[in-house]
Amino acid sequence: MAEWITPLDNLVSSWVVAVRNPGLTRFFQTVTHLGSVFGIILVSLIMLGYFGFRKKWAQFKIFFFTVSLGEVMNETLKWAFHRERPPFPWLTEAAGYSFPSGHTLLSTITYGIIAYLLFIKESRRPFRPMTALLVIIPVLVGLSRVYLGVHFITDVLGGWILGILWLALAARFVAKR
Repeated sequence: MAEWITPLDNLVSSWVVAVRNPGLTRFFQTVTHLGSVFGIILVSLIMLGYFGFRKKWAQFKIFFFTVSLGEVMNETLKWAFHRERPPFPWLTEAAGYSFPSGHTLLSTITYGIIAYLLFIKESRRPFRPMTALLVIIPVLVGLSRVYLGVHFITDVLGGWILGILWLALAARFVAKR
């Protein structure tokens, strides 16, 4: 690891532990579920209903494969890096390795591909505020993982970067179709 990663991670984690309070803890414990396996499955079922109702099966396939392969990438990277989770007190349950943050990576991919398919590809102007929300969710999910103590900031940054790169590949694939 680069010499600056550990000091940065410890500095941010120490600061976050110092500013914790019950209100923020409740907020971030709620937000983090938007990137959990349950949250992603629930959103996927909603998208199945939406695309099914509109008979847009090709878009659902793109959504499904983008998110599914994102999960494969997440698990592969966790296995490859074997990075331990922070030693700071956790405010939620977590299992497995730390890098990348799976909640952050999958929320970036899931909500990002929804924004792309519904609001960029279809140019649905009435839903522009929804596009902003779909961008904000992964930011809050990532911050929640650091706040709750189960990830270092660099795990979250890695999740965002990898998620955005994966979305760029998916968008490029869709644009060629």
